[in-house]
Amino acid sequence: MVTNRLLLIHGAWQGSWAWDYLTPELEKRGWLVHLVDLPGTMLNGQIPSLELYVGICEAALAAFSEKVIIIGHSGGAVVASQVAERLPERVAALVFLAGIMVPSGRSFSEVASELQSRTAEIMDGIEPYLEWSDDELVSRVPKAAAATIFLHDCESNRVREAGTKLQAQHEAGRALRPLLTDARFGKIRRLYVEAENDRSIPLMLQRYMQELVPGALRRTLPTGHAPQIADPVAVANLLDTELNSLT
Repeated sequence: MVTNRLLLIHGAWQGSWAWDYLTPELEKRGWLVHLVDLPGTMLNGQIPSLELYVGICEAALAAFSEKVIIIGHSGGAVVASQVAERLPERVAALVFLAGIMVPSGRSFSEVASELQSRTAEIMDGIEPYLEWSDDELVSRVPKAAAATIFLHDCESNRVREAGTKLQAQHEAGRALRPLLTDARFGKIRRLYVEAENDRSIPLMLQRYMQELVPGALRRTLPTGHAPQIADPVAVANLLDTELNSLT
């Protein structure tokens, strides 16, 4: 079923603002863009969780009668995967934009540690730079670390804007383990857009995840971890080309 409706899911420490540069580019190309905001910390007394995040996305999907293409950036891709598992009849395709694509029951940190033990390559990404609450349950990304790890290839004004908007993130909303099946998630067509110069999720790790969860179409952009901020035109062009054929 062909659809031009997109649901964009941001990653950890972010908000829907992470799509501010990409959204108008997609709309110029005829796509209908819808955004969600996933809470980094408590929401109405609830601690962030995969279930909470999926519920927010499910509520967004309920507003549409047609299928939707879901795009998940970074950790938002785990949420996208679980939404597809929950509601495969509502999802036309999945896009992992420098996304975390892990097997059922496994976390990103486990997969990264596994690859690091096999290759001796450092896969720490942003971890060494995080600032933690006293109880070590909530983290923040310092502006300097965001500029170095997430946004090193972005225009300086965009780096400043993003650095001021990054929010606190509860670990329960970051250490996510999807529960996926071949019969549901496995039947959804997928596109993995690699970020070739990613310092948060190195290209080697992106490709390892693709080996662990095979079946996605692969495309590569010469950007860092936030392609939608660094080069929204290139991202929009790639999506416009690939998604029309993917669905």
